Amino acid sequence: DKIHIGGIVERGTRENPIVIGAYGGNIVNDPAMNQRPVIDGLNRDSPGIEIGAWSGDYSEWVELYSFVVHRCRGIETTPSSRYIKINNCEVYNNGNNGQFYIRHGYYGEEILQYIELRNAIARDNIGIGGAVAGIKLSAHESKAINCKTYNNTNSGIKFSLESDGNEGKYILTYGNKSNGLTMDGYNGTMKYCISQDNSNNGFQFSAHSNN
Repeated sequence: DKIHIGGIVERGTRENPIVIGAYGGNIVNDPAMNQRPVIDGLNRDSPGIEIGAWSGDYSEWVELYSFVVHRCRGIETTPSSRYIKINNCEVYNNGNNGQFYIRHGYYGEEILQYIELRNAIARDNIGIGGAVAGIKLSAHESKAINCKTYNNTNSGIKFSLESDGNEGKYILTYGNKSNGLTMDGYNGTMKYCISQDNSNNGFQFSAHSNN
């Protein structure tokens, strides 16, 4: 009911990343042709998939494909993770930080993380004791591309104040209980996005974002 990917062992390279996904077929080039593993967190207050360590060394050059995660805290990265790709995954019906949560990078000092979230779906995440965004991206120099978020109890996608140099592209967000897309981070951009039927603003940008 949980996958933890972190520590010294879980370090790939640019040429040979660690790839995690369904067994069989070609999960990198054609993930739609494979079964999607489902992680049921059984309503626990912990992430269904966590990438990165809280102590020790970096986790880097990891690629995650085609998981569905529900009834927990979704999919999260820790501050020591970098060069991570999360592809074709879905989180729904999660509580607390029940979402895609890409944390701000810190490993003795702030680090650039280059985390990419692509073809993600974040829906119906309810929160317990507080509202949650479908996607919360706090990392530096990271991207959310071709993602869909709907019916979450906070913003559909939120680039938080700690983030810097991030990009959202081809995002569809609707039916969320706050803003559709919130860009609070520095030097962030949104391109080719659609936001509709959210409770507050469709788009909300801080003064220090670039759009």
